[in-house]
Amino acid sequence: MNNDRYDQMKKFFNDTINQSKQFGQFNLGNFYFSSEKIFQQFGFREEQQSGVKNILVMRLDAIGDFVLTTGFIRELRFNYPCARITLVVSKIIYPIAELCPYVNRVLEFDSKFSNGADMLTVIERIYKFAYENLWQEHFDLAFTMQWGSENHLPIFMGYLSGARERIGYGYQIELMHFDKLPPKEQDANYLFLTKPIINPRRLIHEVEKHFYVFNIDLTWSSTLQVLLCIIYLIKIFKAKGSAASVSRYGIPFLGNLTGFCALNEYYMISGDSARECSLIILTITVLFEFISFFLSLFS
Repeated sequence: MNNDRYDQMKKFFNDTINQSKQFGQFNLGNFYFSSEKIFQQFGFREEQQSGVKNILVMRLDAIGDFVLTTGFIRELRFNYPCARITLVVSKIIYPIAELCPYVNRVLEFDSKFSNGADMLTVIERIYKFAYENLWQEHFDLAFTMQWGSENHLPIFMGYLSGARERIGYGYQIELMHFDKLPPKEQDANYLFLTKPIINPRRLIHEVEKHFYVFNIDLTWSSTLQVLLCIIYLIKIFKAKGSAASVSRYGIPFLGNLTGFCALNEYYMISGDSARECSLIILTITVLFEFISFFLSLFS
Protein backbone atom coordinates (compact mmCIF):
# COMPACT_ATOMS: atom_id res chain seq x y z
CA MET A 1 0.00 0.00 0.00
CA ASN A 2 1.51 3.34 -1.05
CA ASN A 3 1.87 6.33 1.30
CA ASP A 4 -1.11 8.20 -0.21
CA ARG A 5 -3.51 5.40 0.67
CA TYR A 6 -1.91 5.03 4.08
CA ASP A 7 -2.41 8.76 4.72
CA GLN A 8 -6.04 8.52 3.57
CA MET A 9 -6.72 5.79 6.11
CA LYS A 10 -5.06 7.79 8.88
CA LYS A 11 -7.12 10.84 7.96
CA PHE A 12 -10.36 8.86 8.05
CA PHE A 13 -9.71 7.44 11.52
CA ASN A 14 -8.46 10.78 12.88
CA ASP A 15 -11.53 12.58 11.55
CA THR A 16 -13.88 9.92 12.92
CA ILE A 17 -12.35 10.04 16.39
CA ASN A 18 -12.18 13.85 16.48
CA GLN A 19 -15.83 14.13 15.43
CA SER A 20 -16.84 11.73 18.19
CA LYS A 21 -14.92 13.82 20.71
CA GLN A 22 -16.51 17.00 19.40
CA PHE A 23 -20.07 15.70 19.71
CA GLY A 24 -19.38 13.83 22.93
CA GLN A 25 -20.70 10.47 21.79
CA PHE A 26 -19.27 7.35 20.18
CA ASN A 27 -21.30 4.64 18.48
CA LEU A 28 -19.28 1.42 18.18
CA GLY A 29 -21.59 -0.06 15.55
CA ASN A 30 -21.34 2.97 13.25
CA PHE A 31 -17.59 3.00 13.78
CA TYR A 32 -17.38 -0.63 12.66
CA PHE A 33 -19.40 -0.20 9.47
CA SER A 34 -17.53 2.92 8.36
CA SER A 35 -14.14 1.39 9.23
CA GLU A 36 -14.93 -1.84 7.41
CA LYS A 37 -15.55 0.07 4.18
CA ILE A 38 -12.09 1.63 4.47
CA PHE A 39 -10.37 -1.69 5.14
CA GLN A 40 -12.15 -3.26 2.17
CA GLN A 41 -11.41 -0.29 -0.08
CA PHE A 42 -7.68 -0.55 0.53
CA GLY A 43 -7.46 -4.33 0.14
CA PHE A 44 -7.10 -5.48 3.73
CA ARG A 45 -9.90 -8.03 3.41
CA GLU A 46 -8.63 -9.64 0.20
CA GLU A 47 -7.29 -13.16 0.38
CA GLN A 48 -3.72 -13.44 -0.83
CA GLN A 49 -2.96 -15.96 -3.57
CA SER A 50 0.31 -16.83 -1.87
CA GLY A 51 -1.48 -18.13 1.24
CA VAL A 52 -0.91 -17.12 4.86
CA LYS A 53 2.17 -14.91 5.08
CA ASN A 54 1.60 -12.66 8.12
CA ILE A 55 0.05 -13.65 11.46
CA LEU A 56 -0.76 -11.50 14.49
CA VAL A 57 -1.01 -12.93 18.02
CA MET A 58 -2.13 -10.76 20.96
CA ARG A 59 -1.67 -11.41 24.68
CA LEU A 60 -2.26 -8.24 26.71
CA ASP A 61 -2.66 -9.48 30.27
CA ALA A 62 -0.14 -11.04 32.69
CA ILE A 63 3.01 -13.18 32.68
CA GLY A 64 1.36 -16.41 33.80
CA ASP A 65 -1.26 -16.16 31.06
CA PHE A 66 1.45 -15.67 28.46
CA VAL A 67 3.38 -18.72 29.71
CA LEU A 68 0.23 -20.81 29.21
CA THR A 69 0.03 -19.52 25.63
CA THR A 70 3.50 -20.64 24.54
CA GLY A 71 2.29 -24.11 23.52
CA PHE A 72 -0.19 -22.51 21.13
CA ILE A 73 2.52 -20.27 19.65
CA ARG A 74 4.76 -23.29 19.12
CA GLU A 75 1.98 -25.15 17.29
CA LEU A 76 1.23 -22.04 15.26
CA ARG A 77 4.84 -21.96 14.06
CA PHE A 78 4.72 -25.67 13.19
CA ASN A 79 1.57 -25.11 11.12
CA TYR A 80 2.91 -22.00 9.38
CA PRO A 81 6.69 -22.49 9.20
CA CYS A 82 7.20 -19.80 6.54
CA ALA A 83 4.83 -17.17 7.92
CA ARG A 84 5.95 -13.99 9.65
CA ILE A 85 4.47 -14.04 13.15
CA THR A 86 4.07 -10.81 15.14
CA LEU A 87 3.36 -11.02 18.86
CA VAL A 88 1.83 -8.05 20.72
CA VAL A 89 2.06 -8.16 24.51
CA SER A 90 1.64 -5.89 27.54
CA LYS A 91 4.62 -4.12 29.08
CA ILE A 92 4.95 -6.61 31.91
CA ILE A 93 5.16 -9.54 29.49
CA TYR A 94 7.57 -7.98 26.97
CA PRO A 95 10.92 -8.91 28.65
CA ILE A 96 9.92 -12.60 28.53
CA ALA A 97 8.08 -12.54 25.21
CA GLU A 98 11.03 -11.12 23.29
CA LEU A 99 12.89 -14.37 24.05
CA CYS A 100 10.21 -16.49 22.35
CA PRO A 101 11.90 -18.45 19.51
CA TYR A 102 8.69 -19.04 17.53
CA VAL A 103 7.92 -15.46 16.51
CA ASN A 104 9.60 -12.97 14.20
CA ARG A 105 8.65 -9.75 15.95
CA VAL A 106 7.51 -8.76 19.45
CA LEU A 107 5.73 -5.45 20.11
CA GLU A 108 4.90 -3.81 23.41
CA PHE A 109 1.49 -2.20 23.97
CA ASP A 110 0.46 -0.13 26.98
CA SER A 111 -2.72 -1.97 27.98
CA LYS A 112 -3.25 -0.07 31.24
CA PHE A 113 -6.05 2.49 31.17
CA SER A 114 -7.18 4.81 33.93
CA ASN A 115 -10.32 3.88 35.82
CA GLY A 116 -13.40 4.96 33.94
CA ALA A 117 -11.67 5.24 30.54
CA ASP A 118 -14.38 5.34 27.89
CA MET A 119 -14.56 3.24 24.74
CA LEU A 120 -13.35 6.09 22.54
CA THR A 121 -10.15 6.45 24.57
CA VAL A 122 -9.47 2.73 24.19
CA ILE A 123 -10.18 2.75 20.45
CA GLU A 124 -7.99 5.81 19.89
CA ARG A 125 -4.94 4.31 21.59
CA ILE A 126 -5.32 0.99 19.78
CA TYR A 127 -5.84 2.73 16.42
CA LYS A 128 -2.68 4.81 16.81
CA PHE A 129 -0.71 1.71 17.74
CA ALA A 130 -2.14 -0.11 14.71
CA TYR A 131 -1.23 2.50 12.11
CA GLU A 132 2.25 2.91 13.59
CA ASN A 133 3.05 -0.80 13.89
CA LEU A 134 0.52 -3.12 12.25
CA TRP A 135 -1.06 -1.82 9.05
CA GLN A 136 2.06 -2.26 6.97
CA GLU A 137 2.06 -5.99 7.70
CA HIS A 138 -1.30 -6.72 6.01
CA PHE A 139 -2.05 -9.62 8.38
CA ASP A 140 -3.82 -12.68 7.03
CA LEU A 141 -4.70 -14.02 10.49
CA ALA A 142 -5.09 -12.46 13.92
CA PHE A 143 -5.51 -14.55 17.09
CA THR A 144 -6.89 -13.07 20.32
CA MET A 145 -5.65 -15.32 23.11
CA GLN A 146 -7.67 -13.91 26.01
CA TRP A 147 -11.24 -14.48 27.16
CA GLY A 148 -13.60 -12.85 29.61
CA SER A 149 -14.30 -9.21 30.45
CA GLU A 150 -10.84 -7.92 29.42
CA ASN A 151 -10.87 -9.53 25.99
CA HIS A 152 -12.19 -6.41 24.26
CA LEU A 153 -8.64 -4.97 23.98
CA PRO A 154 -7.17 -7.73 21.75
CA ILE A 155 -10.46 -8.04 19.85
CA PHE A 156 -10.40 -4.36 18.92
CA MET A 157 -6.67 -4.50 18.19
CA GLY A 158 -7.14 -7.49 15.91
CA TYR A 159 -9.84 -5.64 14.05
CA LEU A 160 -7.97 -2.34 13.75
CA SER A 161 -4.83 -4.18 12.63
CA GLY A 162 -6.67 -4.77 9.35
CA ALA A 163 -6.28 -8.55 9.63
CA ARG A 164 -8.42 -10.42 7.11
CA GLU A 165 -9.37 -13.27 9.49
CA ARG A 166 -9.76 -12.62 13.21
CA ILE A 167 -10.14 -15.63 15.49
CA GLY A 168 -10.69 -15.75 19.24
CA TYR A 169 -13.10 -15.85 22.15
CA GLY A 170 -16.08 -13.51 22.52
CA TYR A 171 -15.62 -10.78 25.09
CA GLN A 172 -18.78 -11.18 27.22
CA ILE A 173 -18.15 -13.29 30.31
CA GLU A 174 -21.56 -14.96 30.08
CA LEU A 175 -20.72 -16.26 26.61
CA MET A 176 -18.20 -18.65 28.12
CA HIS A 177 -21.01 -21.02 29.18
CA PHE A 178 -22.81 -21.43 25.85
CA ASP A 179 -22.08 -23.76 22.96
CA LYS A 180 -23.71 -21.23 20.63
CA LEU A 181 -23.78 -17.46 20.81
CA PRO A 182 -27.02 -16.02 22.24
CA PRO A 183 -28.73 -13.99 19.49
CA LYS A 184 -28.58 -10.74 21.46
CA GLU A 185 -24.78 -11.01 21.70
CA GLN A 186 -23.99 -12.05 18.14
CA ASP A 187 -23.51 -8.58 16.69
CA ALA A 188 -20.35 -7.42 18.44
CA ASN A 189 -18.60 -10.79 18.35
CA TYR A 190 -19.41 -11.57 14.74
CA LEU A 191 -18.55 -8.05 13.59
CA PHE A 192 -15.09 -7.73 15.11
CA LEU A 193 -14.22 -11.44 15.01
CA THR A 194 -14.64 -13.42 11.80
CA LYS A 195 -14.51 -16.68 13.80
CA PRO A 196 -15.65 -16.24 17.43
CA ILE A 197 -14.90 -19.30 19.55
CA ILE A 198 -17.05 -20.42 22.47
CA ASN A 199 -15.81 -22.72 25.22
CA PRO A 200 -17.16 -26.27 25.33
CA ARG A 201 -19.40 -27.08 28.27
CA ARG A 202 -16.91 -29.42 29.87
CA LEU A 203 -14.23 -28.03 32.17
CA ILE A 204 -10.87 -27.78 30.41
CA HIS A 205 -7.43 -26.52 31.38
CA GLU A 206 -6.41 -23.05 30.19
CA VAL A 207 -3.56 -24.47 28.11
CA GLU A 208 -5.98 -26.73 26.24
CA LYS A 209 -8.40 -23.82 25.82
CA HIS A 210 -5.83 -21.95 23.73
CA PHE A 211 -5.87 -24.68 21.12
CA TYR A 212 -9.56 -24.19 20.46
CA VAL A 213 -8.79 -21.04 18.49
CA PHE A 214 -7.65 -23.50 15.81
CA ASN A 215 -11.32 -24.46 15.57
CA ILE A 216 -11.11 -25.08 11.84
CA ASP A 217 -13.64 -26.71 9.57
CA LEU A 218 -12.89 -30.23 8.35
CA THR A 219 -10.10 -30.15 5.80
CA TRP A 220 -10.44 -32.05 2.53
CA SER A 221 -8.38 -34.90 3.94
CA SER A 222 -10.49 -35.17 7.10
CA THR A 223 -13.68 -35.07 5.06
CA LEU A 224 -12.44 -37.87 2.82
CA GLN A 225 -11.42 -39.96 5.81
CA VAL A 226 -14.88 -39.57 7.35
CA LEU A 227 -16.54 -40.63 4.10
CA LEU A 228 -14.28 -43.66 3.78
CA CYS A 229 -15.02 -44.70 7.36
CA ILE A 230 -18.76 -44.45 6.72
CA ILE A 231 -18.49 -46.49 3.51
CA TYR A 232 -16.43 -49.17 5.27
CA LEU A 233 -18.97 -49.43 8.09
CA ILE A 234 -21.80 -49.80 5.57
CA LYS A 235 -19.84 -52.54 3.76
CA ILE A 236 -19.26 -54.44 7.02
CA PHE A 237 -22.91 -54.01 8.04
CA LYS A 238 -24.19 -55.30 4.69
CA ALA A 239 -21.91 -58.31 4.99
CA LYS A 240 -23.32 -58.88 8.50
CA GLY A 241 -19.88 -58.59 10.04
CA SER A 242 -18.40 -61.58 8.27
CA ALA A 243 -14.75 -62.36 8.84
CA ALA A 244 -13.94 -61.51 5.23
CA SER A 245 -15.62 -58.08 5.44
CA VAL A 246 -13.92 -57.24 8.73
CA SER A 247 -10.58 -58.24 7.27
CA ARG A 248 -11.18 -56.28 4.05
CA TYR A 249 -12.80 -53.12 5.45
CA GLY A 250 -12.09 -53.17 9.18
CA ILE A 251 -8.37 -52.47 8.95
CA PRO A 252 -8.65 -49.39 6.65
CA PHE A 253 -11.62 -48.23 8.76
CA LEU A 254 -9.58 -48.27 11.97
CA GLY A 255 -6.57 -46.73 10.24
CA ASN A 256 -8.50 -43.78 8.82
CA LEU A 257 -10.49 -43.28 12.02
CA THR A 258 -7.22 -43.08 13.97
CA GLY A 259 -5.80 -40.67 11.42
CA PHE A 260 -8.89 -38.47 11.58
CA CYS A 261 -8.78 -38.30 15.39
CA ALA A 262 -5.07 -37.48 15.41
CA LEU A 263 -5.50 -34.80 12.75
CA ASN A 264 -8.33 -33.03 14.56
CA GLU A 265 -7.19 -33.26 18.17
CA TYR A 266 -8.05 -30.01 19.99
CA TYR A 267 -9.86 -29.01 16.78
CA MET A 268 -6.52 -28.19 15.20
CA ILE A 269 -4.16 -29.52 12.55
CA SER A 270 -1.22 -30.80 14.49
CA GLY A 271 2.18 -29.63 13.33
CA ASP A 272 3.82 -32.78 14.63
CA SER A 273 3.99 -36.23 13.01
CA ALA A 274 0.23 -36.76 13.51
CA ARG A 275 -0.57 -34.84 10.35
CA GLU A 276 2.00 -36.69 8.26
CA CYS A 277 0.88 -40.09 9.57
CA SER A 278 -2.76 -39.28 8.91
CA LEU A 279 -2.05 -38.23 5.32
CA ILE A 280 0.09 -41.34 4.73
CA ILE A 281 -2.76 -43.57 5.93
CA LEU A 282 -5.21 -41.75 3.69
CA THR A 283 -2.89 -41.92 0.68
CA ILE A 284 -2.29 -45.66 1.11
CA THR A 285 -6.04 -46.25 1.48
CA VAL A 286 -6.93 -44.30 -1.66
CA LEU A 287 -4.21 -46.03 -3.71
CA PHE A 288 -5.33 -49.42 -2.44
CA GLU A 289 -8.97 -48.73 -3.35
CA PHE A 290 -8.04 -47.50 -6.84
CA ILE A 291 -5.93 -50.60 -7.46
CA SER A 292 -8.73 -52.84 -6.17
CA PHE A 293 -11.24 -51.10 -8.41
CA PHE A 294 -9.16 -51.46 -11.57
CA LEU A 295 -8.32 -55.11 -10.81
CA SER A 296 -12.04 -55.81 -10.39
CA LEU A 297 -12.66 -54.47 -13.91
CA PHE A 298 -10.42 -57.10 -15.42
CA SER A 299 -11.34 -60.01 -13.18
